[in-house]
Amino acid sequence: MKKKTYDINNFESQEWAEQRVLNAVKCGCLKLVIYGAVPDYRINNRYSYYQDLTDAEDLIRYGLYPVYLKYGLNIDELTRKAIEEMIENGSEREVSQAYDYIMSELSNREDYSNLPFSIVDKELIYKLKDRLKKDNSDMGKDWNPLVDPDAYFSEEYLNGGRHGYVHVPYDDEKDVMNRIMEAINDGHFVDLMIGEKEEYRVRSSDSQTSYTDMYDLINNGLYPLYLSGMHEIKEMTRNAIETMVDSGNPIALFQVYDYISKEVFVIENCCNYPFSILDKELISRIKRKRIDMEEILKYTAVDNKTVWERAEQREKMRVFSDTDAFFKEYMEQ
Repeated sequence: MKKKTYDINNFESQEWAEQRVLNAVKCGCLKLVIYGAVPDYRINNRYSYYQDLTDAEDLIRYGLYPVYLKYGLNIDELTRKAIEEMIENGSEREVSQAYDYIMSELSNREDYSNLPFSIVDKELIYKLKDRLKKDNSDMGKDWNPLVDPDAYFSEEYLNGGRHGYVHVPYDDEKDVMNRIMEAINDGHFVDLMIGEKEEYRVRSSDSQTSYTDMYDLINNGLYPLYLSGMHEIKEMTRNAIETMVDSGNPIALFQVYDYISKEVFVIENCCNYPFSILDKELISRIKRKRIDMEEILKYTAVDNKTVWERAEQREKMRVFSDTDAFFKEYMEQ
């Protein structure tokens, strides 16, 4: 996923927010604005989750970044110092505000290539991690940067690229891994990848699909198996996908497109991911198969849309629409 160029002019100016930051800097109390418990030092909007505290995203977008670009004032250093103080010596609610700030900044870093400034690094994440452990807090227990800061802050990420892949173990991971192994041993791995039959289906309680949920399958099954040392699962997965492409089953082809989209999401956002089965030849085969199966795909519906329509939508993704450029950017380094 190509990052956008950050331009402060794309956001409507909020002079009142800038003024609150400036006032806080002048009196040496920037932390009051970051926290926002005092109304005169609060920056948020009517849709903010907490109405009695500062909204971290609004603070960054309408306060800190504009002031930094217009006046400098060492806002980056002052912000870092305030966040550290909130983490190390603040109340639990101040720690929560520091956490929200860090999340907002990292979210911006994933979307934009040239932020005015950034204060979050591995050292700061470890300070937050230590404080949460001290408080016996579950906050961020499944959040990638906190789960494994060393992996997340990859060399590529530090140079403005993708963050490192972090394996976050979920509660149903062992169950998914066991179901995959049972399906492999029984010769039903392809059936599991498709998930038409309930006994061969992987999906969590909140899944939005009637078939195997490829996100759950990849992140809670295939990748954990690979990381545990079962590297042959990569070839097994590739073989299963090829079988699904060639099967003539419209639901199987629908699941192939879904698998590709989930793997592409990982590739575009993470480096050092466990494995990928993608190559240009596979993408070409899938596109050809869609054309060959046009008639049946147009008569097979999944959740009120035909498989043909869903495949057309998927093929707007760069891996299909500009395959050479996608592989050059992400796979040929």
